[in-house]
Amino acid sequence: MSTERELDQIQKDIETLHERTQLTKSEFATHEAVCAARYEKIMENFERLQEQIQYTFEEVQDLKNLATQGKSSLKTLVFIGMFIAGLVGFIYTALSIFR
Repeated sequence: MSTERELDQIQKDIETLHERTQLTKSEFATHEAVCAARYEKIMENFERLQEQIQYTFEEVQDLKNLATQGKSSLKTLVFIGMFIAGLVGFIYTALSIFR
């Protein structure tokens, strides 16, 4: 009889462990699904961030090119202005001398 009780107790323990194992499997599967969804969302956000960084980089490059063109244009205008001022000054001086 005591052997039969021991076997019944062992059978109950096995059933309890089996139930726990099934519950753990279910909880683990749920955990995996939640983590997979989080990972997917993180990757979507990361890709969107990469696109925004690329867009910002391109905009900065465009601004840099515009600034460089502006400096060249400004230098050209200053050179032409100085040339015209020098030419006007030369003509004024030459006319003052020959009057």
